Amino acid sequence: MTTSSTTNSTMTTSSTTNSTMMTMMMMMTMSIKRPGLTLLIAGLCLMALILPVAAQDQPSGQQPLFSMEAGDFRALAVTTKGERLFVADGENNQVRVFSFPDLESITTIALDGTPVAVAAADDYGLVAVRFDATFDLIQVIGPGMARRGSTYEPVNFIDTAAGVQAIAIAPNSRWGIAYGPGGSTVLELISASNINSVPLSADAYPISSGAFTADRLYWGMADAGLAWSSLASGPAITPGAVTDVDAGTVHLAINPSLSLGAAALSDDTVLLFAPTSDSSEAVAALDVAAREVHFLTTEQGEWLILLTPDGTIRMYEVTDPTAPVDLGVLELADAPASVRALATHNEFLVVAGSQQVDVYTPAP
Repeated sequence: MTTSSTTNSTMTTSSTTNSTMMTMMMMMTMSIKRPGLTLLIAGLCLMALILPVAAQDQPSGQQPLFSMEAGDFRALAVTTKGERLFVADGENNQVRVFSFPDLESITTIALDGTPVAVAAADDYGLVAVRFDATFDLIQVIGPGMARRGSTYEPVNFIDTAAGVQAIAIAPNSRWGIAYGPGGSTVLELISASNINSVPLSADAYPISSGAFTADRLYWGMADAGLAWSSLASGPAITPGAVTDVDAGTVHLAINPSLSLGAAALSDDTVLLFAPTSDSSEAVAALDVAAREVHFLTTEQGEWLILLTPDGTIRMYEVTDPTAPVDLGVLELADAPASVRALATHNEFLVVAGSQQVDVYTPAP
C-alpha cells in the first residue's frame, strides 16, 4: 500500500508539473508572435522539466572510476608497485590479472584448485589454493617469458599446511606469510621463482592474522594477545614481545609508512598501535566491529577503512592517530550487495563482490 501511495503521489506531482509547463508554454505562445523565438522558449521549458528528472535518476553515493563483472571473486590484491591487480575466481578455479587501476584484462590463468586467498609483491602474485585434505598450495603467478609470448604464468609453488585462510606480504616485498588454523608458512621473497619458506606450527605460533614492517612480523592470536617476531634471511624467525590484549585478533594491517597499525578484535573494537614500539604500544581504540582493516593514503591525510561484519564500509581519519575522527559509512554507488573483500593502494580502494570489482577514490 505504501508503494502504491508513493507511486500515485509521484504521478500526481509529475502530472501537475507537466500541466504547469504546458500552461506556461501556451501563455508564451499566445504572447510572442515570432515563431522561432516561441520554439526556442518551448525547448528551454522542456529541458527545465527533463533535467531535474534525469538528475533524480542518478544513483546516490560515490561513483566507481572503473568496474568489471565476471566469475566468482573470493579475494584480490594490488601489487606493491600499484601496476597490477590479481583477482581470485573461485567459480572457474582461475586467477585473473588486470592492469591497475583501469582494470584492463591482461590474462587469465588456470589454477590447480580453488583459490581462497591472494597477495601481491612488486610484480607477481601469490595465490593460496585448496589442494587436498593434507596440504594446500601457494601458486606463484609471475611475468612470463617474452619469447613465448606469455604475459603472466605460473612460475613457482610452495606447499603449506591445509586450511590457509589468508596471505600477507611486507610493503618492501621481502617477506610474506600464509596462515590458517592448521599452521603458518613464513616466506622469504627473493624473486617470483626464488622463494624460501619455513613452516610454523599452530601450537607455537597460533596466528590468526599477520602484517609486516621492514623486518618484523606482527601477528595476532585467535584467543588473546598481539605479538611480533624478528625476521632474517633463511627465513629465520625470532620471537619478540607479546602484548596482552583482552580479545582475539580478527585482522591486522600496518600503514605504508610503517608508523601505525590497526587490529580488528573479536570484542567488536579496533585497536590502533605503534609498530615501532617493542611493546606494540596502544595509541587509541575504536568502538566498532570490523572483519577487515586497511589503510588509505590521500592528499587530505591518512584514513582507516573498515569492512564491518554486515558488509558496510566505514572510514576514520587517522592522520593524528591519538584523535581518530569517525567519517561514517562510505556510500558507494553500484557497490555489490555483499562485499567479499577490500584492497587498497595509495588513494585507491578496490571493492569486490561475488561477481563485481570496482575501483574508487573515496572522499568523506
